[in-house]
Amino acid sequence: MTTKPHPPYVRVAVGVILDPVGHVLLGSRPADKPWPHWWELPGGKIETNESVPQALIRELHEEIGIHATTLLPWIRYIHHYPRSTVELNFYQVTEWQGTPTPQENQQLAWCHPDQPIPLTIGPILPATFPILRWLRLPKHYLLSNIGQKSGVSVWLEKLHQALQQGVRLVQFREPAWESTHPNDPDCLAALQQTVDLCHQWGARCLVNSVHPWDWVGYADGLHLRSHDAARL
Repeated sequence: MTTKPHPPYVRVAVGVILDPVGHVLLGSRPADKPWPHWWELPGGKIETNESVPQALIRELHEEIGIHATTLLPWIRYIHHYPRSTVELNFYQVTEWQGTPTPQENQQLAWCHPDQPIPLTIGPILPATFPILRWLRLPKHYLLSNIGQKSGVSVWLEKLHQALQQGVRLVQFREPAWESTHPNDPDCLAALQQTVDLCHQWGARCLVNSVHPWDWVGYADGLHLRSHDAARL
């Protein structure tokens, strides 16, 4: 029996280059590389004995002619392509010296994650799509802290104030309530009131997996606890 070889494992440093108003820089892949003319975030392979920031600074200088000065570690994400597995180490780049300029006969374009991808941009590399979605998420969000039925009115008032101040993502998470009164209809009602108020302000509400999973149908999504995610 022939053992199928494992696909190559490639470590990559990727720059999420953001301008002051939230646009992110995308670039097309050169014609002489795999996936030619597909669009992605700038970056490249991490060389032996090179840290992720070192690799990213080098790659950004080689690809688009800038010197990154402020790099913030963001997400480590593994994507499986048909012929390789790629470990993508994303850093947000918020300050740099120079003007992004193609150095490898590629194209560059700024786009906003909340807006449709411009028609001038070609197909997006599969590993890039999740990042564009994640960039739409707020940097901060609010956790509920109701405790029991008597605390609902106070929570809704605090939530209203937070929404007025610009909060646009909320997580309904009531472990104490769930442990003392599992699957409590009053707790579900509090979730529904929370979701309704969020929607009035254009905000989204996630429900934590400490609650019955079918409650996700009342919310905008599910936040998995680490041990729940590990079981998937």
